[in-house]
Amino acid sequence: MEKQEIEFEDFKDTLVKHRTALKAREKGFYCITPHRFLNEKQIVGGWIGGNTPEPSKEQIEIYLSNPEELLIAPTAGVLHQWLKRIHNISVHTEPVYSGVPKIGTIFQAYLFFEKTKRVDFTNAYADEAEAFEAGIYEALHRLP
Repeated sequence: MEKQEIEFEDFKDTLVKHRTALKAREKGFYCITPHRFLNEKQIVGGWIGGNTPEPSKEQIEIYLSNPEELLIAPTAGVLHQWLKRIHNISVHTEPVYSGVPKIGTIFQAYLFFEKTKRVDFTNAYADEAEAFEAGIYEALHRLP
């Protein structure tokens, strides 16, 4: 059980994708972080992971000259805390199918509004981190 909690926290500390960060900014989210999107895939001060290319010297100079103009790249955990504290929305994930041949475990995300009203999603995701971020994006989308 303890190992699962550590893994859960690991993916909550990954930086969100550009579309999620953009939606968060539209809904009034702000935090102090050195991570900023240079474009949809490149981040200064961190990385999305996978095959994200390193920023060029010119891009780093843009960041250093005026980082506040660039889109903030928060972690999933920070956005989730904001949703819980400010909007009383909590995002959860759970396995839906386990041991599906060639796929493995499939996860779904669901939301709790004011700790009682559960909203499920019809989408299924191959990993828990992806499901968690999808839940955060859906929660942001539902904010007024």
